[in-house]
Amino acid sequence: MKVSRTRLAAAFTSADSRGWRNDEHLHSAIGFVTPSDRHAGRDVDIIARRKEVFEQARRAHPERWSGNIRNLDRVEVVKLNPDAATHTAADAQAAAA
Repeated sequence: MKVSRTRLAAAFTSADSRGWRNDEHLHSAIGFVTPSDRHAGRDVDIIARRKEVFEQARRAHPERWSGNIRNLDRVEVVKLNPDAATHTAADAQAAAA
C-alpha cells in the first residue's frame, strides 16, 4: 500500500501530540496533572506536594493572600466529555467553594 508523505506526516504528528497530551500537558479538569500521572496514581502525591507549597507560601507571605489557597482537592470522578448540565453544575460548585 502506497502512503502519501502528508498522511505519514499526519500520523507521526498525531502520535507526537498524543504523547505530549498524555505525558506533558497539565489538564485543568484533573487538577493540573497529566493523564499519565492520573492513570498511574501519581496525582495524589503531586497534588499533596503542590498543596504544601501553597500553604508554605501563604505562611511565609500572608500579605500576598486575600483569602484561602485554591482548592487543591483531588478530582475523584472524571468524565471524558461531560454534558453541558454536568459541566455547568461543577463550575457553579467550584465557584461556591
